Amino acid sequence: MQRTLIPTRRTIVPMRSATPATPPSSIYQQAEKTSPTVVAGSACTFNHPADAGIGRGQSLFVPFYRPYDVPPEISIALNMLDLNNNPTDDYHFHLRTRHEITRAYIALLIDAPSTLMYNVGISWLAIPQDVRCIQTGTWSFGDDAENYTSSCITERISFASSFASQPKVLLAFRQLELAGEWYAHAQSYDIDTRGFNISSQVMRGTTLASGVVTWIAFPADLPGIWPGSFSVRPNSERGSVHFGVAFRATPQIFTGFVKIDVDNKANLRIRQPQIFNVTTTSFDWELPSWWGTVVNEVVVSYLAIERNGDFSSLSATGL
Repeated sequence: MQRTLIPTRRTIVPMRSATPATPPSSIYQQAEKTSPTVVAGSACTFNHPADAGIGRGQSLFVPFYRPYDVPPEISIALNMLDLNNNPTDDYHFHLRTRHEITRAYIALLIDAPSTLMYNVGISWLAIPQDVRCIQTGTWSFGDDAENYTSSCITERISFASSFASQPKVLLAFRQLELAGEWYAHAQSYDIDTRGFNISSQVMRGTTLASGVVTWIAFPADLPGIWPGSFSVRPNSERGSVHFGVAFRATPQIFTGFVKIDVDNKANLRIRQPQIFNVTTTSFDWELPSWWGTVVNEVVVSYLAIERNGDFSSLSATGL
């Protein structure tokens, strides 16, 4: 079967400096004056392993196709990991993301304290300030799981504005730190119009777990948007997704890891989800690992979003 890749919205510019470079003024001059709507994209680094070093961060510069009137809200999720397993330090890895946002670009810095990071990838979602029907935020958790057979950290998240009815909520890891066994799973439950419960679970053998989870909430009946997930298990690195709605045109796709369950005896190497054969009702996906990585299960959250959708015309309730 012939595969047609989704049109990409990513620009990849790895940089050594921890201070993001200033973009050229031509970005503004060449861009259309029409303010864009909700836009999704992905970015990743392509560094040679010989250039990696313990604790060495990496940065990405992502210009928007068109500048916003004011800097948009940004949701960020990890969707590619290429890390050394660090057996001499309890298989410890630590990824932290920081970003600078302007009208015309996102500059990201991914720190890797005490971690040998070869490459990393993220997915991003830009939401204009005048879009009230989509709410987003982050939740930070931290836990020393030593002496636990399992550990679950839970907190209540409150929305900035109440929804008219129960919304849908999507989660994905933005930052992650694990030691011992590599297991972390973010979940949402008890969702109502005012908020939801969020938890991160670790299992036996995980001695340290902390991170930041991105959350995105929107009305369940909001047109032009559909959330879901797909999972990778042994001998199952590809599949298909069918939306619960039909889009007017092929949507853009935001992705991020929401569950990591990987054996720590080899390096942690999971590529960015390859999304292809995108139609108005479905897409195919592939999520390979390589060089001996043993995946027990990796779950990827996805958000399909209409291109050029007029979300700004809807109220905070989506009506």
